[in-house]
Amino acid sequence: MLENVCNENNRDRVHMVGTSKTGAQLSPAVLARYPGRYEFREGARAVPNFMGVTQNVTLINGQLYLNALPLIPQSETKFESTGAAAEFLLDANGTVTRLVLSQTEGDTIYDPKR
Repeated sequence: MLENVCNENNRDRVHMVGTSKTGAQLSPAVLARYPGRYEFREGARAVPNFMGVTQNVTLINGQLYLNALPLIPQSETKFESTGAAAEFLLDANGTVTRLVLSQTEGDTIYDPKR
């Protein structure tokens, strides 16, 4: 998002400030671990905005998406999206064991659907 600073003319480029997060660069092999369907974990506390029973992660042209929202990589396992964060937990073999979606209200946990 670009922050707009009003001075004489708020549409003047000189008065525009802000930075864009480009994210970390991940290899196709790392990104290929994550696509799939994730189911809400029984017994986990549900956060109202993430109360869907399943979440779909897709990989399109080198970009991961959570449902229709792009996931911007911050590290090999942590991603940011609109107002939320996603973290993929891996076992010793690099297989996804859990997807944790976080927002201000708390975390919601999903397990890979097998």
